[in-house]
Amino acid sequence: MTPEFDYLTASIYDLSLAVVVGCLLFLIWFRITTQQLRWVLPSIVAGGLLVYAYTDDQLTQRYQDSLQQQVNSALMDTGQRLEGALEARLVEARAVTAHLAANPDIDQEDYSAFLERLLDQADLYTNFAAARDLTIDLVFPVEGNEPALGLYYPDVPSQWPMIQVALETRAPVLIGPIDLVQGGTGFIIHQGVFTNNGDLWGVIASVLPLTGILQASGVMTLAEHYYVAVYADSERLGTGPTLAWRSDETLPQDWASHSTRVPNGTWTLQVEPRHDIVLPLGVRLTIGVTVGLLILVSVTITLLLARSREQSRRARKSLQTTAFMLDEAQRIGAMGSWSQTPGANVCTLSPYLQQLMEAPAIMPVTEWERRIPGPEGIEVRRHLDQLSRGEIGFISLEHSLQTSRGTLTVQHTAESGRSQDGTDQLIIGNLLDITDKKATERKLEHLAYFDALTHIPNRFHFKQRLEQMLADHRTHNHRLAVLHIDLDHFKDINDSLGHQVGDEVLRIVSHRITSALKPDDLLARTGGDEFMAVLPSLQHADHAAYVARRIIDKLSTPMSALSHEIFMGISIGIALFPDHARDYEAMYQCADLALYRAKALGRGSFQIYADHLAEDFNRRTQLESALRQAIDLDELYLEYQPRFRADNGQITGIEALLRWRSERFGQIAPDEFIPIAEESGQIVPLGRWVLDRALTEFSACMHRLPPDITLSINLSPRQIQSSDLDEDILLAMRLHNMPGERLDLEITETFIVEDYVDCERFMQRLTAHGVTFSLDDFGTGYSNLVSLSNLPLAALKIDKSFVRDLADRSNHLAIVEAIIQLGHNLDMRVVAEGVEDEQQLACLQQLHCDETQGYYHARPQAMQSLCERFSQADV
Repeated sequence: MTPEFDYLTASIYDLSLAVVVGCLLFLIWFRITTQQLRWVLPSIVAGGLLVYAYTDDQLTQRYQDSLQQQVNSALMDTGQRLEGALEARLVEARAVTAHLAANPDIDQEDYSAFLERLLDQADLYTNFAAARDLTIDLVFPVEGNEPALGLYYPDVPSQWPMIQVALETRAPVLIGPIDLVQGGTGFIIHQGVFTNNGDLWGVIASVLPLTGILQASGVMTLAEHYYVAVYADSERLGTGPTLAWRSDETLPQDWASHSTRVPNGTWTLQVEPRHDIVLPLGVRLTIGVTVGLLILVSVTITLLLARSREQSRRARKSLQTTAFMLDEAQRIGAMGSWSQTPGANVCTLSPYLQQLMEAPAIMPVTEWERRIPGPEGIEVRRHLDQLSRGEIGFISLEHSLQTSRGTLTVQHTAESGRSQDGTDQLIIGNLLDITDKKATERKLEHLAYFDALTHIPNRFHFKQRLEQMLADHRTHNHRLAVLHIDLDHFKDINDSLGHQVGDEVLRIVSHRITSALKPDDLLARTGGDEFMAVLPSLQHADHAAYVARRIIDKLSTPMSALSHEIFMGISIGIALFPDHARDYEAMYQCADLALYRAKALGRGSFQIYADHLAEDFNRRTQLESALRQAIDLDELYLEYQPRFRADNGQITGIEALLRWRSERFGQIAPDEFIPIAEESGQIVPLGRWVLDRALTEFSACMHRLPPDITLSINLSPRQIQSSDLDEDILLAMRLHNMPGERLDLEITETFIVEDYVDCERFMQRLTAHGVTFSLDDFGTGYSNLVSLSNLPLAALKIDKSFVRDLADRSNHLAIVEAIIQLGHNLDMRVVAEGVEDEQQLACLQQLHCDETQGYYHARPQAMQSLCERFSQADV
């Protein structure tokens, strides 16, 4: 059944009812007397209104229901187009993100070219910005978006929380509605950009003007016939629905609405007809004829009069509100105004400016010089005189102004104009208080060039200053030195004592380094625990070394940071200009290589750059790269060194030792490639390979060796911390039928000190399966003796550095004797490493050492050779 048929049926029914009631009213009118008019006329009007109201209500309701169905269908189509428009923008945002991840060093020209190719509807964007390291340095289009360049997102509280959500979830986040820097209202799609290796590159921001999205989705078309409002509800912020856009000042009621899912929430479209729902003219005429022309005219006149009175009331209220808002605008905006007739000696001040300056309404123009201190007053008066004489038409100055609130900084503008009636020539001026704005600009400038924690120059400022110094020194042929300073083991302080203590340490370190420098030297914090210093007045290289020693001495004494006594060591790398390099990048690289050398030599020292450091670094880099392929190229192999009882020379175990014979570099010593594997993280796959290969070779010869011989395998702390090593070991033992009693794992004191809880849990798990543990290189670390007594250790291994000079140095003899007594008191075997001659063995026997290991007994050898020498028959 069509809506027209429904209306016709309803009209017939309602018209019939109206005629019946009308007849009754007519009969009442016909029978009444003149005296009854006072109550009949109101009754007729009331009866007619009831009939009219009933008929109109029934027909209007049916008409409105039909219209709402049509509008709801249109809203659903609009919502789908809105979703499609936003999804297209998200797809474009993902494409830009992928392009930036693949091209992290992209510049503005390539960025603009890529977006011109990508965006098929570029006019939907106000700006498509990319913030490398969270600071906007790429925009599209460039024209009109220059103010956004350099914007640092953590300083934008309206966007930063949702940007953090985008970085944490690695998903696009829609922010809005917000006021755009470019003007107007819109939305911003933020998405984090991560490079192919997972590092944070930055974030992108596609700025979508709200009107463009609404135009593309058809909302603007709806607004031609309806009041339309768009409400945004953000699930992330939890603030509930907020008004994002409306077509008119009038907000539509919930006449018809449709909700559409968007990223991070829901948009709800709400509409209401612009005009009251009007029934078809024929039905209106039928009702009007039935009710009567008099009632219609009376009602119309009444409505018109009421509406006229309401409009008058609203107009009066609007004028009152406007006057109040104008008065408040100057007070809230901290803005005053004045006017002056050209050539006059006085000016008229606004009420706010009178109060601010504590001046009368009419003020002499010479008062400006007294109120504006210094030469600024003379300059302002000169410009005002030029404006008064008509030499210029407009001025805009920034100057100080003495007021009742103290000395303020104001922006003073003035121009020639006319009075309100247009008859008189006037000079009209405005003063805006920009004191807070200037203070904020100074603060932002400080944040841009100085480290917020230590208040010394940051990396950006350091680079500018050093480049300028290098240019000056090249011109005048002077020398300077760059010191790259790094705190040793600073991460341990943050991890163990917290970042507040770490921050206090950085402040103390900054102060101490500054105290070791001269006033014209430059110190900057260029990284988390890194500092750079420049010595511009350098006479000789020895002076740079002297300053480095002084810095190390300043930091050698303990420091108190939040009630914690801390010993902080530093390493320093030194590069000289022009001896080592002549530009910023080369100087930085030379100082960095020298620092790396200082750390490699044991930290707590300084090194001056030398050419061989670059060669050493290149060799280390090449070895690291080659080591990644060593397993696949079958360049690694194992050798085994036996251990013996010190009293009778009987073999007790063998230790697996990793060897590397590179096709490119030849035989590489373990002391060279093991540290590289530790630092680069390759020790984890290498350790897994050693475990599998050692168990494979030992299990193959295990039946030929004495039953009490154990296999020792060294474990790295990083190997233990980075994987489920205990599960890997137990699985390998099962695969190779290896009894736990024949496997001994050697750990270092470093692992115990760094993570005692995980160390104990790891050892207890494997000890339950019969595996034993030995503490390797004992005496070179800082392990706690109480901790050692609580761990399931079976043996202590004395480092070979103590055994080497055992017969010649009494202090080494005393240390070895103490270690042996300690091990025996803790019910542990004691093994001495590095035994190379009979005299060392004799000393260890006298000290009652349990086992010995070294070249005196046997060199490391292949498993097959070892089995042939120490088979059960021979033993």
